Amino acid sequence: MKKGFTLVEILVTIGVLVLILLIVTPSLVGVINNSRQKSFEETERSIIKAASLYINYNREYRPDEIGQNHYIDVLTLQDEGYLERGITNPITGELIVGAYVIVTNTEHGFEYELEYNF
Repeated sequence: MKKGFTLVEILVTIGVLVLILLIVTPSLVGVINNSRQKSFEETERSIIKAASLYINYNREYRPDEIGQNHYIDVLTLQDEGYLERGITNPITGELIVGAYVIVTNTEHGFEYELEYNF
């Protein structure tokens, strides 16, 4: 008696594996993209938090009047030690350069908004 698999058994096994891959791959890609987006949002929050700390310790850069803005470059935050160097965009993998935080004086305190072209 011969031991081994027949061609039909091997083809059925391969077909089942391909079917499983076709079902799992889109959901796996969705999970990866979702985690990258969440990581990007966390990076944005970290940059804004660094700008908030920068404004708290460097009061001369605070916008004085309501409606007035001050711009803080990410490179300034890195040079002053509020952010580490080499921050990358988790979605694209590229370094975050040219981004800045707009600090606006409002009736309710300071508001922070990150502007970027990446």
